[in-house]
Amino acid sequence: AKGVVGRVVADLKEGEQTGRISTDLHYAARHLQLREFEFISADFSAAGNLDLAFSQGLVEVDLDSSFVDAVTNRYELNGKAAVATSNKTWAVDIQTLDIRGWERIAFRLAGKLTPDEVNLVGDLAQFDIGQFPMLGLSNFTGTVNGQVWISGSLENPQVVAGLEVARFSSAKATLDELPEVDFRIVGGMVDGQLFGSTMMTNYTRGYLSADFSMPCTFSFAPFNYVPQPEGFRGKLNADLDFGVFNKLAILENQLIEGRLEADLAVENQVPSGYLKLINGRYEHYDWGLVFRDLTAELEAIRTGFEFRHASATDGYNGGLSMSGGFGRDGLDVHLKLDAAKVLTRPEVEAQVSGQLDLTGSASRPEVTGTLVIDRADILLDNMVSTKPLVLTDFDAHAPTNTAVVSKKRKPLPFGMDIRIEPCLLYT
Repeated sequence: AKGVVGRVVADLKEGEQTGRISTDLHYAARHLQLREFEFISADFSAAGNLDLAFSQGLVEVDLDSSFVDAVTNRYELNGKAAVATSNKTWAVDIQTLDIRGWERIAFRLAGKLTPDEVNLVGDLAQFDIGQFPMLGLSNFTGTVNGQVWISGSLENPQVVAGLEVARFSSAKATLDELPEVDFRIVGGMVDGQLFGSTMMTNYTRGYLSADFSMPCTFSFAPFNYVPQPEGFRGKLNADLDFGVFNKLAILENQLIEGRLEADLAVENQVPSGYLKLINGRYEHYDWGLVFRDLTAELEAIRTGFEFRHASATDGYNGGLSMSGGFGRDGLDVHLKLDAAKVLTRPEVEAQVSGQLDLTGSASRPEVTGTLVIDRADILLDNMVSTKPLVLTDFDAHAPTNTAVVSKKRKPLPFGMDIRIEPCLLYT
């Protein structure tokens, strides 16, 4: 009757994971308060306050807390809800649940939840994409917003989510201008179909759109997720200038040009349509790779895709071509080089002929063939010597210390059996 005041501390262990939970507990007049509750583990920590007010058949929840994960990202959680129970059933009314991350990204969820009905709506507040803490995004600007809708029941939920990015372009004057791009992504689960679609548009550089659907069994209670890939259906349409991507961070020190035309579809595991690359060009300034006059046409056949033609030049008199195809039966791709200057760097230039064959599966391809180095120029004056290895945590004044440098080697993700026939060396 007078209430309870106490301190709760508990050590938790699940497998090799350990943690500690603690809180100041106050209970009086059907009101439970967990003040300064805290959970600490190796991966994340949580701290905050939780109030529970009890009345006949009703629990009112007031949450004010924060989480910090292992990489010091902080998330604030604030919410109010009511849980009602009667006649052996229950209902949750989420008045508001606000989640804020990285001090800028805000998401709000509200709605009702019962064993027989779900009606939840979530809104991602609009923010500038340059504020998102991801490497390279600070170089760009544009607005992002989104929504999610969940309806149906726990046994048969219907979920739709959407994300829109508007006026995505370069943010700094020091960068060449990236033309503004708008794109959206929509996905979800409706009537037993997992689906998704995306559209990217630029009024001067074209568009790209893709969508798919796949039968899928999905349930919250009991939780069940069983996709049925044999019923996959998808489409890809494009008429797009690749140059629109040149200033993305992932293409730093690279140049990509050309026009992509595509009209592809997949139904009952059988593809149809085509994909074309016209007047293409690719250069990697760090590696010294140069491919120009890229043209290619892929045509769908029943078992996959086949190259009708594919060729490029090295910007000089050499070139390369590709034939074969790929699909359910694996890879059967053949690359032919004809005096192609595949490497052009200040310290080395190499001209190569020969053929490479790619076979096996896409997850573990096998590369075989013979390459003839027609000519290689090694320019010694342009070579930059590498600095000697620096050993840290080593006391040079202790003669008994031994420094051991080891490196774990990862197996190559492909098999390789290539014969190299060298040429004369010019210095």
